[in-house]
Amino acid sequence: MRIAIVVLAVLLAVGVGAVGFGGCVNRPAWPERDGGRALRARGFPAELVDRLVKGAPVTTGEFDRLARVRHRDVRFLVARHPHIGPERMREYAAHSDDYVRSGVAQNPAISAELVTQLRADESHTVWVGLARNPSLDARTLLEIQAEHDLGWSWFALNPNCPPEVEARIRASGDPSALHWLERRGKTGG
Repeated sequence: MRIAIVVLAVLLAVGVGAVGFGGCVNRPAWPERDGGRALRARGFPAELVDRLVKGAPVTTGEFDRLARVRHRDVRFLVARHPHIGPERMREYAAHSDDYVRSGVAQNPAISAELVTQLRADESHTVWVGLARNPSLDARTLLEIQAEHDLGWSWFALNPNCPPEVEARIRASGDPSALHWLERRGKTGG
């Protein structure tokens, strides 16, 4: 009987670990998919969802409607959008959800002031967002890596990773980071 209870407890622990709390499968965030689904389910036109995901122009009125959606993937997409404007970007940079703040951290139109603010953030998720920001220069990215001891993979995922950072990634020998550079066609030496 005791063995059956132990086996049941182990199976439950493995099941909770695989599925996570609340019955949701643990998986990486995919705001483009999940935010898009949430918006389409709320009646937003596919054309607007596509513009939001791709960073194409969105009107102030459309941003106002999108900002009212209480879904973290949608808020991330709005925060990451390069046309949200400085006031809305500051608002999202102070959001209580670090995932939303990480959207601002990845925003290519981020101000130097917000980069400084987010570098001091307590959240690893936000620092990773900064590492992936295509508008940050090599010096800033290398400082962020040194300040927070982030793995090089986060920088390898940056779509505009500067050559100086790529060189550091290659020198690190980090297999995961090298994999992401290769996937992006950045295998030079």
